[in-house]
Amino acid sequence: MPTEQYFLVVAAELANIPFFSLVGIDGVHRGEHDTMDILSDLIQFTRSKVAVVCAGAKNILDIGLTMEFLETHCVPVISYKFDDFPAFYCRSSGHRSPHRIDDEMTIARTIELYWALDRASSVLITTPTKEEDALGSHELDGEIDNAVKAADAAGISGKGLTKYLMKAVDKVTCGRSASANMAVLINTAEVAGRLAAAHASYRRKQQSWSKYG
Repeated sequence: MPTEQYFLVVAAELANIPFFSLVGIDGVHRGEHDTMDILSDLIQFTRSKVAVVCAGAKNILDIGLTMEFLETHCVPVISYKFDDFPAFYCRSSGHRSPHRIDDEMTIARTIELYWALDRASSVLITTPTKEEDALGSHELDGEIDNAVKAADAAGISGKGLTKYLMKAVDKVTCGRSASANMAVLINTAEVAGRLAAAHASYRRKQQSWSKYG
């Protein structure tokens, strides 16, 4: 069953919107070795020509396998001004990002050069939430593992599993995850806006050079 993010990415490409902002991507669930539970928006990134700005992947997922999937399917992952791959409202997932770029115009040029190679996939750009808004992964990982086991025992999977695990996180953080989620949403939207503006400026310059060059 396609996720909401799947349809939003498809809609952005159809509307010729080059930049799209998400709080955190879906991906490969923990325990995928047994269930093959890979959410559909991760597949769509391999098909849609959209730059996706996000705070990494949701920390309820197996982030290592999610990154491995993206690498296997040649979806570029760029970390903006940060060394690690973020985990939603945790600044670091514990995994190093494959690429770091600090300059907005360099990111714009990188995206255009990648698409100029006739690549039809997304470019994933990650940005961590602000330090004052972040939650610590140490307080969440054990509870998420327990929730995964409980969900497996109850036969919960797919989109239902995502909702189940997010509720478990909300419970263990006493509701703090809701405010952290909102902070991530605002921060990724702000970063996406700056990157989109840089990308539009780069495209205008390229068009100008082509016209008069």
